[in-house]
Amino acid sequence: MNRFDLLMRLHKESELWRAKLGQVQSGNKHQEDDPVTEMTTPFNFKIKGPTSNLIYYSPQRFFFFGGPWPAYESFLIMALTRHGGTFLDIGANVGYYSLLAAANAARPLSVHAFEPSAFTYDFLVENIRLNGFQRRITPYHLGVGRERGDATLHVAGFFSSFDAETVEGRPTGGAHHTETAQIAPLNDLFHPSHLKAPVVLKIDTEGFELQVLQGGERLIRNPVTFALIVETASPKEHPESGDIFNALDEWGFDRLGLIQSSAKNQYAEDNRLVPFEDVPQDDPESWPHYWLCIRRDHPMRDFIDQAADLYKYHWAARFLTNHELEDHVQKMESARDSL
Repeated sequence: MNRFDLLMRLHKESELWRAKLGQVQSGNKHQEDDPVTEMTTPFNFKIKGPTSNLIYYSPQRFFFFGGPWPAYESFLIMALTRHGGTFLDIGANVGYYSLLAAANAARPLSVHAFEPSAFTYDFLVENIRLNGFQRRITPYHLGVGRERGDATLHVAGFFSSFDAETVEGRPTGGAHHTETAQIAPLNDLFHPSHLKAPVVLKIDTEGFELQVLQGGERLIRNPVTFALIVETASPKEHPESGDIFNALDEWGFDRLGLIQSSAKNQYAEDNRLVPFEDVPQDDPESWPHYWLCIRRDHPMRDFIDQAADLYKYHWAARFLTNHELEDHVQKMESARDSL
């Protein structure tokens, strides 16, 4: 088939998938009622889970957004964990980011994945087994917070949180059910001297981020911790956001918003990182929902700054597996050598 006809087919299929993604985002259904899907990602691992959850990691979503929203978050996690060390995935869901880091680190990386929802945790464990990553990823059926104890987890679709208002504000509608989950502070679970540097945290806890920081202050303040990727709503929507970024500033981190994760800038190729001081605090539409918080004057800081130039290649090659990309690079090298 000629190239133009293929582009027409791509356009038709893309519009159908856009509609399907919209239905998932606005749906109000139990994950337990979903069929289970298994798929192979381009990044050296497989993933399994409820269809309405996994559609966020599907090849079709890769076409629109380059991967889980935002695409630059996935790229940053690979860059931050490339040199090995320790990755704490807090709010791991079915394990996409844990698997991404474990599959692509160039040096030994220890991954600790936390998921409080019983239903989702089972898929996290299954995905670790599916990829043979039992020695790389340690799963915890736990929430992470300020104090140890039991708490009510509110679950709506594939979102869950210990903050009821956050879940009720999601497009999946009100909480479908609640369950009791255990919470433990990072300070009780880890001592900084017991974790291999650099330590990187991804915190996606749907409104519970401040409690995670408060329960992990000893670890996060310690120089062993290099960077955090934090998802949080704007201070106008979630007043505790101001406290989160004030604490990180005091603890020695520069706070950079991923501009592509704001409602006004939903373009996957946009990899600008905007300093906290330059982001309007009272405009939810301009607020980046994902933030890279990186320790000032850390020896790896230059590497992360330089890695930003590679994002355009990550985006261009987003459909290629690692093996396909290696073949492509080798062909380019051979052609160059023949000139």
